Amino acid sequence: MKMRDVAARAGVPVVALIMLLGFLEGTAVAGDVRQLFAKVVNSGAWEYRPVPATIREIKDETTVERLMKIVEERRDDWELQIVAMRLLGEIANPLAADLLMKVMNDDSFTADCPALKWNAITALGNFRNDSRIVYALLYKLEREDFFLKEAIIRSLGEIGDRRTLPALIAALDDKSLTVRLSAVKALGRIRDRRAYPFLAGAATGDTDPVIREEAEKALEELE
Repeated sequence: MKMRDVAARAGVPVVALIMLLGFLEGTAVAGDVRQLFAKVVNSGAWEYRPVPATIREIKDETTVERLMKIVEERRDDWELQIVAMRLLGEIANPLAADLLMKVMNDDSFTADCPALKWNAITALGNFRNDSRIVYALLYKLEREDFFLKEAIIRSLGEIGDRRTLPALIAALDDKSLTVRLSAVKALGRIRDRRAYPFLAGAATGDTDPVIREEAEKALEELE
């Protein structure tokens, strides 16, 4: 499939696609990024799907720096910024951690755009060995609406740090169905038996049948 067709299907402007590939030209991984970029944009602008594991093998700092430059400088094209953040998340190079946290925290940088924040938070879920990210996500969890809370909880589950257990347990009582559901899944991924009685309570007491079902699955992960 031609890149133009891929961009059209994803709702990403062709000019954005060309610009991103232009930034990456000359790097050692330009060919791989071309293929992987097609898979990323094909998933749609709003739905996050991990791209193939091969991208996690890309450690070229020049590529990372150029993707970071897109996020920092292309503020007139949030779709392009989102694609660059997704790639940075999948690469998970520590160089990008501070920038992604800035996107999450700095309203002046994002013009308070929830889509940019959501994707930055999701990308941060790939950084599993940085306590700063864990604490930053926990701090934001108490201060955001349900849309971003759901992303934060999902990222905390991906990171898998057991220090997040109290916050995730507390989220089981959130008024938002999506937040409670994300908390159940996150606790299942972390697999800490201290969560057992709380998941058991959700499995029998939550008002939503989907959450009760997911809580049962999470309990199985703890056995």
